[in-house]
Amino acid sequence: MNEHLESADHPEDSSDEVTRVLRETFSNDIPEGLDRRMTAMLSSFRKDLEHHPYVSRLRAKEARSMPSWPWPSFLNAGKLALLGAVVFLLFVIVESTFVGKGVPTWADIEERFRSVKSYSVVIYAREDTFAPTIQYELWVNSDGRKRLRTGSQVLFATGEEVTRVFDLENRRETKPEVQAVQILRFMAAKGGFSLETLMRAFSGDWVESTPKVNADAVISEDLVVFDVEQPGSPDWLRVWALRGSRLPIQMRGWEPKDGECVDFFFSYSAEQPSEFYDPEAFATKLQDPTQSKWGLAYASLDDPGGRQVQSDSINEECAFSTVTMTLDGKPWSLGEHRGKAILVGFWSTDSGFDYEDWWKETYAEFGDREDFVMVGVALDLEAGPVRDYIRAKGIKWVQLHEPGKGYKNSLSQSFGVTGGSSTWLIWKNGEIEPLGHGGDQVRAALLGLSYETHSDLTWRISHRIGDGKGMTKDEVRNLCGPPDKIEPQVEGETWLYELEKQDHSKTYEVSLTFDGSGKNTNLISQHRILNAAVATISISEDYWARAIGPKLDRGLLLKDHKYGVAMVAKRGNTWAVIGGGHPWTEVEPGKEYLRRLDPGAYDFSIVISDKQTYQNVQEIPLREGVELVAGETLEVRFE
Repeated sequence: MNEHLESADHPEDSSDEVTRVLRETFSNDIPEGLDRRMTAMLSSFRKDLEHHPYVSRLRAKEARSMPSWPWPSFLNAGKLALLGAVVFLLFVIVESTFVGKGVPTWADIEERFRSVKSYSVVIYAREDTFAPTIQYELWVNSDGRKRLRTGSQVLFATGEEVTRVFDLENRRETKPEVQAVQILRFMAAKGGFSLETLMRAFSGDWVESTPKVNADAVISEDLVVFDVEQPGSPDWLRVWALRGSRLPIQMRGWEPKDGECVDFFFSYSAEQPSEFYDPEAFATKLQDPTQSKWGLAYASLDDPGGRQVQSDSINEECAFSTVTMTLDGKPWSLGEHRGKAILVGFWSTDSGFDYEDWWKETYAEFGDREDFVMVGVALDLEAGPVRDYIRAKGIKWVQLHEPGKGYKNSLSQSFGVTGGSSTWLIWKNGEIEPLGHGGDQVRAALLGLSYETHSDLTWRISHRIGDGKGMTKDEVRNLCGPPDKIEPQVEGETWLYELEKQDHSKTYEVSLTFDGSGKNTNLISQHRILNAAVATISISEDYWARAIGPKLDRGLLLKDHKYGVAMVAKRGNTWAVIGGGHPWTEVEPGKEYLRRLDPGAYDFSIVISDKQTYQNVQEIPLREGVELVAGETLEVRFE
């Protein structure tokens, strides 16, 4: 070690050290294209150096005294050689550590994105400059499960199959929104989801063009930007990606003609819990009346940074014990009205809220009942706009307001309301649940089980059964009223409700079974058309082969089995479907179908429908104006 220190003091001995450094430096292969990149780096360095303050001062001094460049004056030849080797080594390190393979190629971005197993995408889409923007939130798990939210719908999918769809407003399963299904299907494209499949979503022709780096669009050295243009069109698509990770963070498609635009924003984090992608777990949460629709939209979602992403559940104890005040300054509490059906509406004049007609209709029909209360909670900061609004609208039910509180109103905090407007129904048993649009649930809470209210009440009962918390006889009696008939069973008994429509055209029969402990364990219901017309319908195999088969779009039917064939009998806006359903069943030639229908004239046709959205994409008319008469049976044959 001392020898090395001594040689550093003697220029004539420094050649050994230089030789050693150079030998180690050149013992490895020179990276491919290193000379070109080194030249480019040094050229860039020289250009930047031109504007450095130190160089500017030297040039100003040089203009006066013309001094020589200072470095050679204190470095001998040996040390200059050593410095050159060190500079070369430094460049190799910088090249390999920071530059790597240089600017990522499109293939690098595609490959890196394919390697990501779990991510989320927020999509904003509009049809033209003046059209409303629609948001889609999509989460993808490593095992292929997906969850998507758009508006009040939450969709669950595995592969390309949409397994279940829920409407948060009405807390029921529903048919999926068409564009949402299309997005999920792109996610399940053959070969796996990729950036290419997103391009296909915007315009299928774009995949023929390779995206190219657009250096002019880069504003940061951390980013690389790719552009691709649609052949023969001004439409374009742009992708922003991180240089280091080679992961895309945004993609935008733009049509200059009308301003149609789609934006994709990508996020990457640890996988969401399995429960987040489980539709059964979500269905259970949907039954919980204390869960707000805003909280349900993100139920079971974990923020990777540990932040809260969903509103808290309703604090029922706090809600009933809270004492707030009316617009006139008088104390008011939900607890004073316990045991009644209570309709609660949160609103503010600056949120665009407007009391719909059903509010006034509900008040006009039930406002004077002792077992019913209607109350509005105004979330404005000042009372003046609230008074002006209720005076202009002729609102007569109680309004609550806490000056200066806004959305921090004590009752809104108990309900977890943090913005916008929302409506809640408190049932007589104290259960609190959010209301969809309309007053049907209020009618159910006040009138019990009837033909007009059966969908709301049977839904509540069936979900309690599915959750393993079937109602007791007393709970059913309080909810539905006394049964029309009771039939004893070996263990327990069955309650029968016969509900007739007001125009006496139909009945709805509900059968509730109770076990030996008095707990409701089963619900069966069915519609019956009184004095119905009966049709027996069949299509011969010969007729199918001759008049239907050649007209069917085989391209659609072979397209990944997304479409199916059904028969429909149409009367105005009423459709009776033969085949279809969930799971889908095909209409079969040679098979006879029996249908009990409302009397009237029907048009029969064959349709090809999307199995997920039930949207018809082809219709083949068969026969028009087939008259079905009440109490009679008609054979409808296609031969």
